[in-house]
Amino acid sequence: QAGIDAAVPADVLHLFYRTTRPTYSVLGRMRSNERLYRSRRQFRDACPLEKVLVFRFNGPMHFANREVFITGIWAEVEAQDRLDEITGAAKTAPTPTSTLPKAVVLDCSPMTHIDMSACRRLLKLRDELKECEYRLVLAQTNHETHAKMQAMKLFEALDDPFYDVVCLSDLHDAVCYAEGHIRTEVDPDHQGVVHEEEPSGMIRPTKSMIRRSTSWTGLTSVLEKSKVHNLARRPSVTDILKSQGVAVGPRPPTYS
Repeated sequence: QAGIDAAVPADVLHLFYRTTRPTYSVLGRMRSNERLYRSRRQFRDACPLEKVLVFRFNGPMHFANREVFITGIWAEVEAQDRLDEITGAAKTAPTPTSTLPKAVVLDCSPMTHIDMSACRRLLKLRDELKECEYRLVLAQTNHETHAKMQAMKLFEALDDPFYDVVCLSDLHDAVCYAEGHIRTEVDPDHQGVVHEEEPSGMIRPTKSMIRRSTSWTGLTSVLEKSKVHNLARRPSVTDILKSQGVAVGPRPPTYS
């Protein structure tokens, strides 16, 4: 009985500790499969990415652990900067990502819950990363988490479309977006909505046939479409990607 009396409080304290201090992982792309991302600490074949930090927070995010999340992000951003300095010095030819801002891709697949205080902290992080010329890209959120982020206007249009926060359903698509590519997969008969600017300056949706085959489009050309003088009339990058047939939003639900 004495052992049980001691074990129960110990388990509660351990649970509280793990909830307030979740672990995190920095992911790399596997050499054997470019769509597979694993912890760089645990997998030797997980390769780091140029100018892209893939960060996975292994737990829900709330008021009690949001600063643990932020501390981990900034520690790994500094490590990414040092890595980019080393790889940049070793290269002479420009790469496709050399003209784009750097990016933090947040894998939200373990994030089962997020509260409003954590959403507000993500908004602040978005602005802080922008000051350091980093974009924030999300991937694989569940529907509840995505809905709260959307309610807090995390995905709204900013003054520079390159720094709009985007959430993609698939982690590989999010990483490729951060690297400067967009994958579109649509039905050949699908009528996509694109945005055009009227002479009055207002943005109106028009019907246009989206490309028939799966393709990769340069990110810069897509973002240039969203640049208008009045921010209130500019569609968000999320809306533009939807019009391109990109799988944005929360990950599809799985059923057993």
